[in-house]
Amino acid sequence: NIIHLLFIHCIGDTHTSYKRRILICLFYRDFALRLHRVYEDY
Repeated sequence: NIIHLLFIHCIGDTHTSYKRRILICLFYRDFALRLHRVYEDY
């Protein structure tokens, strides 16, 4: 599952601060979900 992989990847990134990491993860998840929906429509 690509969404799961993206989520794990950005949680595992220790270079950024905790709060920033959560925001990035939420953004990634939202983006991935939208992308997934587009793919399902085809």
